[in-house]
Amino acid sequence: GPTGVSGHESTEPVEMASTLVEQAARHVLAHRFAEAAASLRTIDQDALWASRASKRRAAAPARRRVPASRRRSSERGSISLGTIRGVLTRDGYVCRYCGRRTIDIGVLKALSALFPLSLPRHRNWKKTECHPIYWTHVASLEHLTPVTHGGTDDPETNLVCACYECNDARSNALLSDLGWSPSLSRRPGWDGLAPLAVPLTARARSCGPQER
Repeated sequence: GPTGVSGHESTEPVEMASTLVEQAARHVLAHRFAEAAASLRTIDQDALWASRASKRRAAAPARRRVPASRRRSSERGSISLGTIRGVLTRDGYVCRYCGRRTIDIGVLKALSALFPLSLPRHRNWKKTECHPIYWTHVASLEHLTPVTHGGTDDPETNLVCACYECNDARSNALLSDLGWSPSLSRRPGWDGLAPLAVPLTARARSCGPQER
């Protein structure tokens, strides 16, 4: 398995979250809305929040070692959607740090539109109003060497897929300070549910919220 980020996905509730989202998505496409909502409500939110908190605590010393001058960059360029999709697809929508199966954000947004009570979403991910799966499982683009440390936007040498939990916990810390070793651990058949994003969004627009 992946090295460097110990303890991730060791608890079944965290591992099961992506499976439950997949179940919900397929229920929606089959017009089984009650079953979809039930799958989403089965996600253990406490376990997800605990996972995020644990990872942030473990990475805190490395984040503190980043000089203030390297914590934010005004030179960050714009990465095309095609490049982002290409990197996530190349890595099989699996976090290169912890091996977690990540989820395309379009899928979660569509499910939140349909089920605002079972999968609440806040525009700015306000923790008191947003489901923790946004903070733990969303597929994100990550720079191996942060831009603030001279890293480039080259998809072949410096861009990888990461779960948002790892992305957020790491911030601009160096991998060497964290002790993380990125690796590629594909999950056969996993694609982040990305192909379902468009039909789910269409279903959400045509059916509207199923919870009030």
